[in-house]
Amino acid sequence: MAFLELTQRIDAPLPLLWHYISTSEGLSAWHADHVEGSIAQGNFQVSWPRLNAKMELKVDRAEPLRVLALRAGQSSVTLSLSHGGVHLVHDGLDDDDDLAGFRSSWSLALSLLAHAVSRHPERARHVGWVFERAPTTPELVHFYFSDALGLRQWLGTTSRDIGGVGDNVVLELGGGVHLHGRVLSHEPGRDLALSWRELDDAALVLRTLPASSGDRSLSLSLSTYGNPAPNETMKLLERSLGRLSETLRGRGRS
Repeated sequence: MAFLELTQRIDAPLPLLWHYISTSEGLSAWHADHVEGSIAQGNFQVSWPRLNAKMELKVDRAEPLRVLALRAGQSSVTLSLSHGGVHLVHDGLDDDDDLAGFRSSWSLALSLLAHAVSRHPERARHVGWVFERAPTTPELVHFYFSDALGLRQWLGTTSRDIGGVGDNVVLELGGGVHLHGRVLSHEPGRDLALSWRELDDAALVLRTLPASSGDRSLSLSLSTYGNPAPNETMKLLERSLGRLSETLRGRGRS
């Protein structure tokens, strides 16, 4: 069996952090697109309707303002709170699981937690998705997600590569649309998340997941807070991801 550990620094009161990890409203702001259930009921049902994915998480342990442990089968996730943020331990992973993929997924999720708590406390999150797929590798997709030359071929122009967490980002997406923000998460060779100031500090996640026949699923998800993303923005992202898929299909897994 394998496990993962990650820590996310968040400067926020413990009651607010506890709300975000222990209630359906809080969990839906960062962990899943839709959440039902409660600690009192002993479980949460989390789902991502656009991914056609859902699971039940049973409450193993709940110490208010301190620790919440959730379980799905042999796998368990423990979230421990401190005045400096959240420490996550994911136990029960198989040795042949995609540990890098799990780490990237949790890094993205925890960065969305920090963003929601610090920038949008107690505001409802809306998530828009666009998808494509291509015969490629996570490392090659990461080049197009983060390198200035790669980004120019599908998403927009920037003067430098996407940097580390906290670095500033400036992208010109075309048609007069700009993205000014910060890097929220950046897993080398994997995925990343960016804030988007022009959309009331939304969060744009660039992600790849395994698909059938050895392909990779490519996705852009846009989290907005208070109001759904404008339709024209989602259409722009859909066209952009289509260009990336065409580029990657042309290159194959090279």
